Amino acid sequence: MILQNMALKKRVPSKIQMNQYDCGPTCLQMILSYYGYDINFTSIKERFSSIGNSRDGISLFKIKQVAESYKLKCFAKKAESSTLNNSFLPSIIFWENKHYVILESIGRNGYTINDPMSGRVNVTKKEFEEKYSKVFMVAYPKDDFEQHTEKSFTKLNYFKNIVMDNKKYFIYSILIALVLQLISLGVPILTQVAIDNMLDIKKYSIYGIIIGTLIAITVFEVMLNYLKSFFIVKLQKSLDSGLTNQFLTHLLRLPYKYFETRSKGDLIMRINSNVRIREILSQNFISTIINIFLITITFGYICYKSYAVAFGLLLIGIMQISVFFLSKNKVDGLTRSQVRAQTSVSSFMTEVLGGICTVKSLGIEDFINQKWNNLFETQLDKTQDKDYFQAKIDTINKALLKFSTVFILIIGIYEISRNQMSIGTLFAFQALSVSFLSPLNSLVSMVNDFVMVDTLLDRIYDVMDSEVEKTGTVVDVNLKGNIKIEDVSFKYSDYGDYSLKNINMEIKAGQKVAIVGKSGSGKSTLAKLIVGLYNPIKGNIFFDNYKSNELNRKYLRQNISVVLQENFLFNKTIYENIIANCDDMDMEDVLWAAEAADISKDIERMPMNYNTIISESGGNLSGGQKQRIALARAIVNRPVILLLDEATSALDTVTESTIQRNLDEINCTQVIIAHRLSTIINSDVIFVVENGQILDHGTHKELIARCSYYKKLYNSKSTYLA
Repeated sequence: MILQNMALKKRVPSKIQMNQYDCGPTCLQMILSYYGYDINFTSIKERFSSIGNSRDGISLFKIKQVAESYKLKCFAKKAESSTLNNSFLPSIIFWENKHYVILESIGRNGYTINDPMSGRVNVTKKEFEEKYSKVFMVAYPKDDFEQHTEKSFTKLNYFKNIVMDNKKYFIYSILIALVLQLISLGVPILTQVAIDNMLDIKKYSIYGIIIGTLIAITVFEVMLNYLKSFFIVKLQKSLDSGLTNQFLTHLLRLPYKYFETRSKGDLIMRINSNVRIREILSQNFISTIINIFLITITFGYICYKSYAVAFGLLLIGIMQISVFFLSKNKVDGLTRSQVRAQTSVSSFMTEVLGGICTVKSLGIEDFINQKWNNLFETQLDKTQDKDYFQAKIDTINKALLKFSTVFILIIGIYEISRNQMSIGTLFAFQALSVSFLSPLNSLVSMVNDFVMVDTLLDRIYDVMDSEVEKTGTVVDVNLKGNIKIEDVSFKYSDYGDYSLKNINMEIKAGQKVAIVGKSGSGKSTLAKLIVGLYNPIKGNIFFDNYKSNELNRKYLRQNISVVLQENFLFNKTIYENIIANCDDMDMEDVLWAAEAADISKDIERMPMNYNTIISESGGNLSGGQKQRIALARAIVNRPVILLLDEATSALDTVTESTIQRNLDEINCTQVIIAHRLSTIINSDVIFVVENGQILDHGTHKELIARCSYYKKLYNSKSTYLA
């Protein structure tokens, strides 16, 4: 029954991918939508993430796996273009050996492609054969498939909330703008009266009154324009605060895994998109309402004076609207291409600047510059394509506006010759035609701006539709530092192998525990599970008999201090970096933490001591200094649990030993992941991890005696447990 109903649908709904890696998920989203399963992109992206999707893109096999999870029956195969026919459609095909698109229909003259990058396009048979990479996948509903509509963060509600949150400034701005438009309509009418009365010498006194009125209106108009600008500035500030704060608040509440599959540059671009939306809403939303009002009043007055002129202007107006609708899809596609190109440039430069040390060290500046030039040239080309096309539309609209002047002049002369129109009325019509067609043209152009908003909102929805990090409600339970990990298993994807399997650990409050193993054995993953950056697939993690998902995440992380392998420092003073968000810390606490982390002498040698500003990403500090400042930040609030993931890897053994002695004096549970024997040899318990499982545990002496794997690590030529 579903297939019969779907056979009536000839077109696959177009969806546009978020970035260059999302063509596969977007194609599947289009197929699902075609069969009546409407799902927002965030949900389908999360489903792909569950099978190990990354920014590197995905295979057709993974698309098939996800499609089957939505109860679609799939088959994929290699095939020449000559074997494809309409019975296989719609299907996902591999395009130019790097991209996925939907093959929607096959006709006599060519093929219809629904490209998640640029939208629906028609290609010739020759072009299809050149770009089709001879792999396709057909997906259609199984017998138990059910249609579905998923509630999402709707654009209508988004706009409604924006307007209602700022209704005072919107209302003030609209009312003032309406008064200004009424004044602008009054000027042509007064001009008409003035010209008609100038021709009668007996009515010169009226002319003086009209001139005085026009001057008074002009002064009043200037004052109102200032007042309107004042309220629009207030509105823009309010919109900036509301839009960006709402977006950033939601973004920061998303789980850690969300950020692992998005680039920094892309997310920064999305944050900045709120500014563009504000600009359009604060100006164009108000202008749209005013233009509709102005068009209605002006056209009504023209109809009252002359049906012939009104009919002619209506025809020209219809031509303007037709130009817009005929060009809308093209403008939409060009706009989306421009935004994607801008995002690629932003992401690449964010990546380059973050790794500038590596770029300089490898001497690949020329290569990076060439790659950036290629991306930037693509952006310029996309912008140029859009601007060229927009210029053609603007030229047509301006020509129509000029033609209206000629048309009114012809009609006016004809009607004046028949004494059915005065000269003043002709002058008024010339001005009023501009008051009718210009707002209409602006109204049509504004739709293009709203297309831009629509494109930007798609990128914002990817954030706003994402589910925030789940958290428990238990707070203020005075944690002691006991940790129990019970049958915990974890894997990064539903279809992947387990990174950790059946992990059981019990750590008593105040103990110093080490976790060792080779690289890739699962040590850092375990650390992120303890902190709550990841959630176990199976099993539970307890803190003093409370399940980790029962505890409020913010409260839990305030009791667990972490120094991970990547030490990030803020572009603030050393003092501000150490206290972080602990506002109740004073200078005495900071000095103690710096002394314990053995960084105090280094800080005191700096020109501004603790007020020295750390450059972006800590560029003015050595690796060891960054690690020790990060360590001072971790212990300044005297945490219940201290988790160190290779936190002293950049330090010499003497400094490391000094720090370890200082940490041993702190009354807290220590969980240390390390590669140096000197760091873990005196631990109360050492857990040996291999291939995601606990191989053995005990003291150093016990493990040397009974665990050959640990002994092999200990006896290796290097002094590292990598």
